[in-house]
Amino acid sequence: MTEKEIQLLGFEKQEDGGIEVSDDDGGLWVEDEFYYYTYDIVDGFELISSSNNEVGEDGQWFVEIFNTEPSIRFTEFGEVQALINLLQNRIIKRQTMKQTAVEWFQEQIIKIVNGTCELSEIQIFEQAKEMEKEQCLNQNKTELNDALREFQKKYPSVTSGDLQTFILGWQAAQSNPI
Repeated sequence: MTEKEIQLLGFEKQEDGGIEVSDDDGGLWVEDEFYYYTYDIVDGFELISSSNNEVGEDGQWFVEIFNTEPSIRFTEFGEVQALINLLQNRIIKRQTMKQTAVEWFQEQIIKIVNGTCELSEIQIFEQAKEMEKEQCLNQNKTELNDALREFQKKYPSVTSGDLQTFILGWQAAQSNPI
């Protein structure tokens, strides 16, 4: 894929000023200036392009999922575009979920007032409780994912066994709050 295609996908240019080097005569110059592109999907999950000094003679760039081992690389514009669309469409927005539950509850109350509700008041309140529980679970999953990302940033060489231990500790802490 070309640099222009990366720009068309909405990637943001990141520039690295390089390293200032001086010689014995007091001369100063910059070594290893380069730039690359990033695309933030959600906090802690982003795509990153090759840098301009990694591009071959054919002018082809690539995109990787940032900070994975082994690297996950894409070289085709259509694949990256499809990946971004898929991921963007799967993002769960906390506020939207809460609004949906509240809107549903309000809609049911209006139906009761108008005499068109097929559910009893008890069924509505039970359903509202279930929705609230589900929202709490989703929030805990999001918090767990955030905590896992922080853990991986601090300890990039962890194994899957370490992560399983971390998850079990997290779940135990969530079920037994202090």
